[in-house]
Amino acid sequence: MRHACTSILYTIVFAGASGAATITVPDDYATIQAAINAADDFDEILVEPGTYSNGDIAIIDPLGKSLAIRSTLGPEVTILDGLNERRGIICYNYDNVTIEGFTIQNCIPVDWPGWDGELGQSDGAGLNSGSASPTIINCTFESDTQHRNGSPVFQNCTWKSVRHESVHNATPSFTNCTFEDGAGFSGSWDVVANFHGCTFSDGYDSYQGGWYYAGGAAIKLYLDSGAVVDGCRFENNYSATDGGAIMHDSTNGPSGTLLVTNSVFIGNSALNNGGAIYSADSARIEGCTFHANQATGIYGRGGALNIVSGNEIVGCEFVGNTATYQGGTVAFSGYPSIVNSLISSSSIPCISTTSGSIDIGSTQFCGHSSSDMTDAWEDLGGNEFDADCEIGTKGSCCINGGCLELVYEDCATVVGSFGGLGKY
Repeated sequence: MRHACTSILYTIVFAGASGAATITVPDDYATIQAAINAADDFDEILVEPGTYSNGDIAIIDPLGKSLAIRSTLGPEVTILDGLNERRGIICYNYDNVTIEGFTIQNCIPVDWPGWDGELGQSDGAGLNSGSASPTIINCTFESDTQHRNGSPVFQNCTWKSVRHESVHNATPSFTNCTFEDGAGFSGSWDVVANFHGCTFSDGYDSYQGGWYYAGGAAIKLYLDSGAVVDGCRFENNYSATDGGAIMHDSTNGPSGTLLVTNSVFIGNSALNNGGAIYSADSARIEGCTFHANQATGIYGRGGALNIVSGNEIVGCEFVGNTATYQGGTVAFSGYPSIVNSLISSSSIPCISTTSGSIDIGSTQFCGHSSSDMTDAWEDLGGNEFDADCEIGTKGSCCINGGCLELVYEDCATVVGSFGGLGKY
């Protein structure tokens, strides 16, 4: 029998439960699974600091019960270690489990040998849930996670060097989560993902072969999948193909809608197209900052963006983005639009096309003339060329909780976190 996971209504439901017990591990039971086996619906299991490795195919299997499983002192000192023998957490078919405060490491999908018949860190080794909506809080994943169907909720979680993959009608949400050191997200087959206040840094996509590996070091969306990205930060992510930070692909069928708002993209790069974002389907990018992103290959196009028809760029700031071939700031095909934006210090041409025409309105080109971009554009009015924008004095540079106004280069020199122009 396949088993359990959570609901965001957990707090309401559990608060009203009568007779709920609190079970402590290892005081009451030596292992987490033994505590789960003994627990009733709405019980709380508190796990003391230590490393926990016991289990059959997983260290935690909620068995279809409505439970809260929490560490007492957090993920730094409470470890689920699969010893390369089992999964970390499995959650199947149910919705009422909250799991909080663990590090999950050294896990493999012992019940799934993979397409090549060899076990490895794939297919949800750290967390595998299906047709379920677990709530996962303050967990650190050093083994990959996967979700099929349902609506999992992740809050204040960290992925290190591993990916989270959502497939088949899943609607995951991530709030204040961190993806670092090669970690990222993949969504396919009608996935709609939500990211709020998340950070993606030092991700990489090395294109290991096959279209399904290509692009989007931080977020990769394909096969009718889309996302809402708000208030997130993307820094130093790299793709050996397209979309250094985000790949919104329609190569194998239409993608869902991509909405990116109030986010910052700094120092991302792609070998081919879209140093920060490659979007091949409907997208709206609004209120974002793009600084020092690059398309670095011989035919690199779109230092910040590579976009197509149906893409709308509204109220964004583009500073110091470069491409080796075309479109230092934006490369496009079809009929996208840019309005109420600012473009500065781009490689030339700053905007270029392979086909179609781009609508541009109410946009400042700081130090750039109209000849610095493709001829294939429609003037919506209100554009200002060769503008003196006085940029480079409005960025926040934060170090150890304190912030100053510095230009990006000076902030990098003092190893600060640059928040983007106008974000002080």
